[in-house]
Order: sequence, then structure tokens, then C-alpha cells
Amino acid sequence: SPYSQQQLANCGPVQRDSVCIANTRLAITGEHGRQPMVAPGQAVLGFNGQAYNHNRLRRELQSLGHTFRGTSDTEVVLRGYLHWGAEVFSRIDGPFALVLWDSHRRKLVAARDRFGEKPLFAHQPTAFGSMIFCSQLRTLWTFGAVAPVIDTKVAHSYVLDRRPPSGPETFFRQVNRVEPGHILEFFPDKNILVNNQFWEPPVCAQAAPPVAELQKTMRTLIREAVELTHPESSRSALSLSGGVDSGNLLAASPNTAALTVYDPNGENDERLYARAIAAAVGSVAPDEIDVGGQLDFATLCAFLADQDEPPLNSGALIQWLLMKAMAKAGYRVVISGQGADELFWGYPWYARGLTSRVSAEPLRDSQEFGSHSLITAPGEANALRHTELFRTRLPQHLRDDDTNSMAFGIESRAPYLTRNVVDYALSLPVSACLVSGVTKYPVRSAYADVLPEEVAWQTAKRGLYSNCAARHRSLLSEALTEHAPRSQVISDLIATSQTITNLQLNGDRLWRMFALAQIEAGSLAFFSFVQQC
Repeated sequence: SPYSQQQLANCGPVQRDSVCIANTRLAITGEHGRQPMVAPGQAVLGFNGQAYNHNRLRRELQSLGHTFRGTSDTEVVLRGYLHWGAEVFSRIDGPFALVLWDSHRRKLVAARDRFGEKPLFAHQPTAFGSMIFCSQLRTLWTFGAVAPVIDTKVAHSYVLDRRPPSGPETFFRQVNRVEPGHILEFFPDKNILVNNQFWEPPVCAQAAPPVAELQKTMRTLIREAVELTHPESSRSALSLSGGVDSGNLLAASPNTAALTVYDPNGENDERLYARAIAAAVGSVAPDEIDVGGQLDFATLCAFLADQDEPPLNSGALIQWLLMKAMAKAGYRVVISGQGADELFWGYPWYARGLTSRVSAEPLRDSQEFGSHSLITAPGEANALRHTELFRTRLPQHLRDDDTNSMAFGIESRAPYLTRNVVDYALSLPVSACLVSGVTKYPVRSAYADVLPEEVAWQTAKRGLYSNCAARHRSLLSEALTEHAPRSQVISDLIATSQTITNLQLNGDRLWRMFALAQIEAGSLAFFSFVQQC
């Protein structure tokens, strides 16, 4: 579609026979990375993301006889595919979503990183031999092959039960998500679509390592992960909260610029903790971004206009405002502490029923979890962590991260999700991470001798939330009342909640319904506009 190419502001040649690959590149790493990248007669690649280990992979491929024109990671991925085939995807350390046309095998290959840090959607039209992949839903609407129709079941689960779509589900009918750690191969000549998983989480270890070894290993892994994810040339900054996750990252690299957001009229102002972290690690004080005056209704609507799917809560608005401030200050890369809570059993409900005293001895799973109100056995703890890592909580956070950062041309990087940290975390038993009721013990202990005690061992979850429902309750209600006659989904949800007045009593539910209505209206308006072009 010519319009879809224009929508992507295409930065490279487009195949005009049976396959069209269009790409907009946010140039962070290397030279000569223009896309789509072509290996004449062999393959065409559109790559979104970052291969942190591209230098090591390049050296390995050079030793195998490959030559390179430039220094971009995209060329490494392309050459890696030509040599190793689909095995290259498991070798990439970093976030990515890609589409590749394999000329020899006449197949279209789509792949996504292990945690789905980068988005990738798929739709298979009814026409024989047709397949569409895209990193933004609004790009999909430009093809006209499918209309943005909200999936009623998913919408009800999201609004009423606070459950976002999981696995391949999206908010829209006939549109799927390529699952993390998976490869989709489409053979247009046979109209066959094959789905394969290229990565599986490692098996958990049977015994916890000694505490001293745990602390030393974790500190080393964090330092190496920060070095690996630090951009080679682009300007970067750390999103610094008052918590231990981002505090560790600054301790590992105290020369990194840091920004923290606050609302002088809101709850959980973390500026004092952020300042204390910076002082403790020898860093300059973080830049403090006041978002209190930017939480008006117009800003809320502008934020939702940048979303492909509804965010889980209005806290994503704070992140969007931070990205806006970072872009204005000239930053191109944001470093965040995403993933630490999910990997190392960091949420309070993991430790419910356990004592809060820090102990040098790890808990004994079989004894401590017997009376747990949520988790009754180590196996259940592992199952819950797996669900939150790959199907619910972390995927939603990563979707928000990517959407809000890319809205302002910023790349988001998460050191805790690099290969070595992930492999180590998933090899640890529950007893290594929950120590006498203290969550994510390896993370807390890593720089406990450097960070302030109230940061390293603070187990209560803090965070800055916009509380949009309370601020704009009447405006949200008015907008829903106006939108309901044009949306069967919203009408049904209001009927389920009986009345708007009842909805107002549940601010979070009111927010989620408003977000869904805005996304639906915006998607339909965009789709209608494209159809008229």
C-alpha cells in the first residue's frame, strides 16, 4: 500500500513484486544501517530493535568468512541469518522484532525477542498467499484488509477484571500478536503459516547458592548488563525512581545522567530517595521533571492518541510525560529497571504470610510456602512468575515502555532483561529470592553496601500514579456517555456496570473504559480516513 509506506516514512527501497517491506529506522547503532537491508538474491530484512551483542556476533561471522559494509547491528542479523538460519534469533541478546523475506526458500519470516520488548502484530487476510506483519496497529489499518473491531471478550476482561490480553491475543478481532520467543514462517505459494518457539526458559536450579556468592554474582551481572546496554554514541539517561532496581543501575554506572519525575500535589513523591541514591553512588543529582501541571484532560487525550492499545492504568501517562521531557532535552535512549520485579519475585504478594526480617539464611520453600495465602508450593511460585513474565504483567509494562518511548523517538533499554541476567534469575529457586519475607533478595543485596538502607531494603512498592479518574471523573463520564451510542462494546460495558454513576464509584474501571473508548474511536477514525484517501 503506498499510503502505508508513507505512514512509515519509509527509509529504504521497497520490494514491488509479491513482497513489500517498509521500515522507519531510529538510528542508534552503527553506520550503513539503512533499511530494508538487502542481500541481493538471498534475503531482505526489516529490523526493529537492538542486538546488544552485535560486535561479538560480527567478529564470529567474520571468522567464518563474512564481510561487512558497515557497523550496524541490522547487517549482523542479516548475515547471521544467511549463515545460521533461524538459529540467529536465539543468539541475539536484546529487544527485537523483525520481518525477513527468504528468497531461496520463498518464505516470509517474522520473529520477536524472548520477552516481547518490541511489538509485532500479524493478520492473515482471506486472499490466498497473503500475510501482513507490522509493529504498529495503525499501520495495519492502512492496508484496509481488516477493520479495527474491538474483541468483546477481551474488552470485558480488561475493563471489568483488569486483565489485559495475553499470549497472541490483542484488543482487536482478527489481529494477533507474534508471541515472544517465537518465529512465524509464512509460505505464500502454499498459503501455509508455521509457528515455532525458538527460546524456552531454563530449568530452575535445585539449591540456592550461598548468600555471599549470590550477592557477588548479581553485582557482576548488573554491571556487565549496564555496560552492554549503554549506547555507543547516542545520548542516554536513566529513568531513576526511588527504588532499588534503578538505584542498582546508577550504582553500576554513576556517570550516567538520571531523570526522575514527580507530582508536587500527588502521592509517593520519590525525589528524596532519588537524591539519596545519587549522593550515595557519587552521581550528580538527577534532573527532576515536574509533571503535576501536565495532568489535564487534554494531555490525557493526547497520551491516549499515541497508544495502539489501552494501557493497564493511568500510570503509563507519567511515563509518557517523562519520555516527552527526555526528547525535549535531546536524549535518544532511556535505561530502565523493567523486569527485575518479575524475574526475582519482587512483588509483595510473593512474600505474603512470610516474616519481614532480613536473614542471612534463605527460606526453606517447603516449610515457608505451606501457609502462604497465594502461593502454597515452590511449583506454584514458579508458575505464577512464568505467567507474570510471559503473559500478563511484564508484557503489559513492556508494551507501555515501547509505545511511550517510541512516540518521541526514544529507544528503551532494560539491563535486567539481558541474556545473562535472565538466565541467572530463572535458574534460581524461590528460596534464593525470598529471604525471610524480603522479596528479590539478589537484587537488594547486590549494591546494599552502596545504596541507602531505606532504598535497598524497602519492600513496600512505591510509584507515581496520575490518578486520572479522580482528577477528571466528570469529564471521563461525559465522554463515555457521548461515545456509548456509537459503540456496542462500550454500551454493553456500561450496561454491565448498570450506570455511569456506579462506574464513578470505581475509578480504575472508569479509567479503563474511557481508555478503551478513546482507542476504539481513534482507530476507527484513522481507518475511515485512510479508506477515503
